[in-house]
Amino acid sequence: MKSLHLFLPFVTAVAAVDVRIWPQTGCSGSYHVICTNLNPNVCCSASDVENWDWHSAAFYGINPSWNINYRAHGGGRCRTLVMSQTVEFGNFWCLGDRGDAITVTGAGYSFVNRRRRSTGDEAQACARADTLVFEDGSKYNLTSLDDVTFTSLMKDVANGAGPAIDNLAEIRVE
Repeated sequence: MKSLHLFLPFVTAVAAVDVRIWPQTGCSGSYHVICTNLNPNVCCSASDVENWDWHSAAFYGINPSWNINYRAHGGGRCRTLVMSQTVEFGNFWCLGDRGDAITVTGAGYSFVNRRRRSTGDEAQACARADTLVFEDGSKYNLTSLDDVTFTSLMKDVANGAGPAIDNLAEIRVE
């Protein structure tokens, strides 16, 4: 029990961050997708469509003592870095909150140490968004969808209608 105080500082260091990608600037609005508990150096992908019309990415659940490089990607999934910011001391961060003209198809983060600053160009794994949330709070689990169905659903959601939306009841969580 005496050594517990040595272990506790590292407990928060293994926690992951929730990444949310929004169609509107400012990390708020009608609906969004989430990568729940995304690990560092993994990019959350909202769409494989190159000209995706989503404009901000938010990072939640951050330990305020972490020094993190946040990245937004465009061009489909996590192909092209469109914005990168390194921030220290905060539990939430939004890329695309100042009317920035960015298109976001993916987002990720990495820890920054004092000896080596992240450039945002590091190779990283790609994870597809696992949850879709609508403005009314209804949530849908996207993990069981194949890539074709996922892409079709994201297109229909962006358009506000379509056959994929009609089948959402099967994957509703809340």
